[in-house]
Amino acid sequence: MAKLRFLTGKLEGKAYPLDKALILGRAPGIKGRIPDDAKVSREHSKIYRQGADFYIVDLNSRNGTLVNDAPVTRRILRDGDEVTIGETRFKFENPPPAPKAAPAEVKPKEQKPAFREVIDLTKTPEVKSAPAGALRMDEIVVKDRALQFSKVEGRKKPSALFDDMGQRPLLYQIGMGVIVLVLSVGFILLGLFLAGLLGGGE
Repeated sequence: MAKLRFLTGKLEGKAYPLDKALILGRAPGIKGRIPDDAKVSREHSKIYRQGADFYIVDLNSRNGTLVNDAPVTRRILRDGDEVTIGETRFKFENPPPAPKAAPAEVKPKEQKPAFREVIDLTKTPEVKSAPAGALRMDEIVVKDRALQFSKVEGRKKPSALFDDMGQRPLLYQIGMGVIVLVLSVGFILLGLFLAGLLGGGE
């Protein structure tokens, strides 16, 4: 904060803050009252802020206002300027703000490269041979939503006689049983007939 510090007189070392406009003089009740100086007018000069700058204006005082020992009517104040009013001397203090520290540089975390699997579609994938005893793909058959296994080597199409009858529908099992029974009786009768013919021929 800018200040106007006393360099002489009974108030030497003390300072008026310049957060608002400040009138310097002997008049009682003003903020910048300068007592015990007969050469100071009742309202001698005024210091005010405009933007970032501070100005001092002489208020038609009897003995004038000096800045660095030069009489002024209106003048911008710089840090370290000395102001003289009557026999009282001040120093204007307005040091520039301290520069802000640069933020510490944050190094980005090292990122590992993303894993990418490249598949060459121009090459035919190698088909490994099945281990000994394993079924080949052509030996696994799905029939009527039931997985069937055929273990007859060299047979491409499944046969009703070699399929697992326990996984067939009941009507299918009965039908196959009737067929097998009829065929069996037929073979027996045929055998008896042939046996009779051979026996009668003797």
